[in-house]
Amino acid sequence: MSIWENVSKFARLFSNNKTALFPQHSRRRKRQRRRQQWQQPPKRKVSTTIDVLPTTNTTNEDIPLMPSADKTNVASVQSADEKVAQLIIIYQDQKHQALADPQIISGQIGDATNIKFRQFAGYTLNKIVGYTANFVHHKAILTLTYEKHDGGIIWQFSRNYDNYRLLAKPQFLRGKLGKPYSLAIPQIPNYVFLKANGKLKGQFTEKQQTVTYFFRRADWVDVTTISHLLRMESYVTCYDDIGGNALATPLAKDSVWQTFLSVKMADRSLWHNIGGNIWIKETADITYIHPYDMKPELPLLPVQEVDLYATIDFIAGKELLLFNSPFGKKSSSIKNNEQVRITRFIHLEGINWFYVANEGWTTEYYLHFQ
Repeated sequence: MSIWENVSKFARLFSNNKTALFPQHSRRRKRQRRRQQWQQPPKRKVSTTIDVLPTTNTTNEDIPLMPSADKTNVASVQSADEKVAQLIIIYQDQKHQALADPQIISGQIGDATNIKFRQFAGYTLNKIVGYTANFVHHKAILTLTYEKHDGGIIWQFSRNYDNYRLLAKPQFLRGKLGKPYSLAIPQIPNYVFLKANGKLKGQFTEKQQTVTYFFRRADWVDVTTISHLLRMESYVTCYDDIGGNALATPLAKDSVWQTFLSVKMADRSLWHNIGGNIWIKETADITYIHPYDMKPELPLLPVQEVDLYATIDFIAGKELLLFNSPFGKKSSSIKNNEQVRITRFIHLEGINWFYVANEGWTTEYYLHFQ
């Protein structure tokens, strides 16, 4: 055995039996370790928190391990939910009737609401309750109340059917757009109702409406609208109304007048209207002229061609009768105040007749020349 083999064997033996060979060294190391433990500060106990899940029929394998970062995510989700806000918008009329389904808008608390108010045909927004420019609560209600527009006024007039005069002060009715209405016929003393122009029942619209009631004097027993031609055999007194005041100027002798209305009264008297507010009695010195009473050569008299303009001067609201020839038959009618063109003229039986272009003949008494 070489020297190096002996050295190696001794080294192994020394390593395995170091304590047995040098017991004093082992005791020294133990004392050093105890001294070091006394000099070190005591270790702090660390308390740990264990999240306890609800006791359900789960196993340990069913419970996922949550990293520490997941708790932060849960907190952020909870914080976001706390900021969610909703605003409910209610649209109603003044009777609290819904004009549309409620509208819901969402956002975050503090955000602008950016509300655009809806418009409804026939309504105006007049009251707002619960408005905020920003979301301030998790749940809030905004109530918008709309007022219905006013409808067009319904005007009511009461007139004398025969002369179109007003018998009472005009009345008017107001109401909301679309609201139904029903009108009652007014009572006028000493007059009887004849007819009404316009709707007595309906709804208020955006436009104005007019209803005109026509009445006739209660003492007018019989009314005839057949036109006649009357010749004044002498100077005849005329009146401003039936049984009214005598006019200053009488009707000239031999003048011929057209009647537009003949009225039999309750006292059996008969009156003729010859235009406007001019009336004559049947008992006056008058005679009726019929077309067959005219001499055949009269219509053959020369007719003058003219080019004139005039305005029909008759009764307000009435139409003037026109004839197919002087003293002839009724051919048409024309509205009062209408401007017309005159193309022919003839003088017969002391009366000047004028031809209204494309319409018919009338006398000078119902024309106002320009």
